[in-house]
Amino acid sequence: MKYMVIVVAIAAIMSFAIATDGDVEHSAEPSSDAHLEHVFKLETARQGTTQVIIGVQAAGNYIPFWGNNYNACRFMTLYLQSEIDVLGKIVTLSFMPWSSATGTYDNVRVKLCHTSATELSTTFDNNYTGNTPVEVMNVGSLLVGNAGNVWMDWDIDFDYNNTDNLLVEILWNGDAGVAVPIWRTTETVPRRLYAWDDNATTGTVGNQCYYVKLAISTGPPPEHDVGTTAINDPGLIEFPNTTLDPTATYQNFGTSQETFDVYFVIDSSETNVYNETANITLDAGIDTTISFASWTTGGSNGIVYDVTAYTVLSGDVNPANDTLTQTTTTQSAYWKTYATMPQATYYNAAVYSDVTGAQTVWSVGGYPTYTSIFEFDCALESWTTSSAVLNHEAQRTAAAACMGRIYVMGGCDAGFTAHNYAQEFDPVASTVTDVTAMPTARYFNGALTWNDTLIYVLGGQAASYYNTVEIYDPANDAWTTGTAMPSTNRSFACGIQNDTIYVAGGWNGGYISGSWIGVIDPVTPQTITWTAIADIPTGTSGQAGRSRLQGACVETPSGWRFYFTGGDDHGASYPAYDTWFYDPNTAAWVQDLDKTTPISNSQCAVYVPNPFDHGVLFCAGGFNTATSSGTNATEGLVNIGTGIQETPPNTHELTGFGFAAMANPSKGMISYATSVSGRVTLKAYDATGRLVETLVNTVQPAGILIISRMVFTSSNSKHKVKLTRTR
Repeated sequence: MKYMVIVVAIAAIMSFAIATDGDVEHSAEPSSDAHLEHVFKLETARQGTTQVIIGVQAAGNYIPFWGNNYNACRFMTLYLQSEIDVLGKIVTLSFMPWSSATGTYDNVRVKLCHTSATELSTTFDNNYTGNTPVEVMNVGSLLVGNAGNVWMDWDIDFDYNNTDNLLVEILWNGDAGVAVPIWRTTETVPRRLYAWDDNATTGTVGNQCYYVKLAISTGPPPEHDVGTTAINDPGLIEFPNTTLDPTATYQNFGTSQETFDVYFVIDSSETNVYNETANITLDAGIDTTISFASWTTGGSNGIVYDVTAYTVLSGDVNPANDTLTQTTTTQSAYWKTYATMPQATYYNAAVYSDVTGAQTVWSVGGYPTYTSIFEFDCALESWTTSSAVLNHEAQRTAAAACMGRIYVMGGCDAGFTAHNYAQEFDPVASTVTDVTAMPTARYFNGALTWNDTLIYVLGGQAASYYNTVEIYDPANDAWTTGTAMPSTNRSFACGIQNDTIYVAGGWNGGYISGSWIGVIDPVTPQTITWTAIADIPTGTSGQAGRSRLQGACVETPSGWRFYFTGGDDHGASYPAYDTWFYDPNTAAWVQDLDKTTPISNSQCAVYVPNPFDHGVLFCAGGFNTATSSGTNATEGLVNIGTGIQETPPNTHELTGFGFAAMANPSKGMISYATSVSGRVTLKAYDATGRLVETLVNTVQPAGILIISRMVFTSSNSKHKVKLTRTR
């Protein structure tokens, strides 16, 4: 038996529901009675205090704290007596932020009111049903927000009669500049009302309520009472075949020190698959988090586990709080929401690289910052703002990573004047340098890297629409021209896999439904053979074609696929959440899971390989057509890919980027190692950075391997060898 004491955590019972208006998370609707099923009470060590947690977390919602879009709000949400069922003084009101975000809001007022209403009308004051609201908070400046999934506590004073329902009203004015998403629930009747004016008399209702915790003072606490307050791990969704440490938080709610047993049990199809226990001692009022022995989920999708954490104490006076349960399901792919970007951004471009030794996504340019560079650390799952800035404004731009640098190609300035700047960003040195400009100024173009050697800039728009393909050689800082695309086009989805370019959708005066592949001749890479493939599928509008899509190629267990998501599906009336991939094996488009937030107006989709969430189609920012505004949402379709950049040990002084510098390999053997089996590629580059030969490209077992072969004609040449492994 293994356990350890770690940090205190708070209960988080999660579910998911369809997202609307300010929502930032969605999935399947819970059952209509799920709300009451997840009401529970916890006796705390605070004298005579009962905690009541109401609701099932359904979606992160910017209402009422959407400070980057609005400068005032009046908001109401309704809780039923049957959900509270405690007579006493409410001393703490707590909402839970859905992700890490904080902002200072001005003139914040909170009111509580008894009401006989069972659902909310569109007229604010009517919802009081003749009762007088009590102002329990009025502050000129309030820091709103918290770490994600940690309660945001407000100390208040309200005598609740346990007869009426409870109305919670929040008002504020003054632009906070920061959106703070709060977990909400899904209801069958309107239990939310809001308006973006704190003096509003009427507003918009919705079938939502808000996940809430109430601390209600009822009398002196019992002497002997322990219980379970959170199941921390596993989550509601886990990858198949994943090893984790089941973890729960337990608390001594009583007034005496207690020594008692804690349990963690996992069942599947009524069969016990995991059962661990520990004996712990806690002082009065103290909680602790216990991590039990490791456990591995099953190897397929759709396995449902019943997870239970509970306490056993002889003489416990309140067994109702002893046990928590949740359902965990294995799911290999889903849209995951990450920390939000530092700034709501669209017309930006995103690119992935591990040149710094860490998996990183960079968002470059865009509106409204134009020259900013944001960095997403995949290991920390957090954004920072780079100290480097672009030399020139760049929105409606494209970017690509090549030979350890990131290149921002074209775009336009704040006045939408197309430019031909080519800007080289060095992530290691944090510098930006102008390189030789593109032959053609353009924006809404695409940019793709071939063999870590050349960058292909496709299509775009300036005075007219273009089908030109211009090719940049970073090693020689020179441009050449490639075979033009079959059609003029801009704001299309594009991706590249080995020698094959994919282009889908776009605009050239009308929405484009066509898709093409272009095969690069590796001997003469300026020669591209273009072929039409199946048209992109029709979206919600029911009309053919779409522009401003996000696209990337992804290596999956079934081989390479070309993905696109979102886009302009014939105007803002049809927000595009849908996600599709083209499968070269079947020459057909296949629909995948809908994205959480609709996006357009960016080249912000990139593929991030393993180990980051088992391969992710990663999307940063964009234009949210549902709200007609830019978004800082960061979302990824996780566990879809298999690619991994791996740095082998002791391989000719390989750097964190995966390169080894060496003389002609004919003088000696090249050894390398991988930790798991999979497809291995070993590529040799000459001194100018051009790919000379692929030495290895095959599935190999884990372990140390050796290759000895002559690949270069000059024994005096210096070369680089790059190793990658895909699982």
